[in-house]
Amino acid sequence: MIAKTTPSFSPIGYWTLMLVTLYRMVLVSLLIGFRVFDPKMFTYIDYTLVSLAYLLFLYSARTVWLYQLFTLYVLPVIIGTTLSVTVSIVVILQSNGGSLLIGASTLNGGSHSLGTVHTVHTLVHFFTSVDMLLMLLFNWDFIKANYRATYMAMGNTARIAHAIWFIVGALVVLTVYMMNFNFVSNYPVHMLPWQSVLLQIVVSILIGFVFWLRLVVGEHDERKAGYTPIHKWLRYL
Repeated sequence: MIAKTTPSFSPIGYWTLMLVTLYRMVLVSLLIGFRVFDPKMFTYIDYTLVSLAYLLFLYSARTVWLYQLFTLYVLPVIIGTTLSVTVSIVVILQSNGGSLLIGASTLNGGSHSLGTVHTVHTLVHFFTSVDMLLMLLFNWDFIKANYRATYMAMGNTARIAHAIWFIVGALVVLTVYMMNFNFVSNYPVHMLPWQSVLLQIVVSILIGFVFWLRLVVGEHDERKAGYTPIHKWLRYL
């Protein structure tokens, strides 16, 4: 069910989203143009998909039903995959001693200098979270108001189902990737394959859970909002 009313985008929120989207699309074009883009790596696939999702976000901003569908089903995936990439790459590089970066450089038969590899690594692994958090910062009130309005218009079963989607939605993208590419080989770590996969699952779930709490649970009139008792417990986490 889609809520009947929705707040309006703030000018600064809209322009922030527009600038972030433009920056990401230019970077994707540069990565492809300079042949840095590696289609077998999850990082580049996710960065491109999220950048296209930002375009959809920008387009949907002036259409109530489309925007609310975006916040319900696409936003959870954006948040989950983006932050998972940033957190997981730290663990991966610490585990393999940076061999992932060295292997892509001319030091180990790659086609790009170590400086280029490091710059791209910083942009696609860390700046991706920075620009997403920047976009959320200036649009948070708008996103939260729309998300909660639609969420509270749902029945209890739909709320539970959507809460689950918000928490594990990012894993759908990761699962599709793992079904088509060798994740363990592309991102080598000094741990067993199942431990590497489990790491991605745990990180994604924790990130989704935290952001779902921040969107749904907050200061409100519980009787009017119709919150269930579980929310009273969750707000103290």
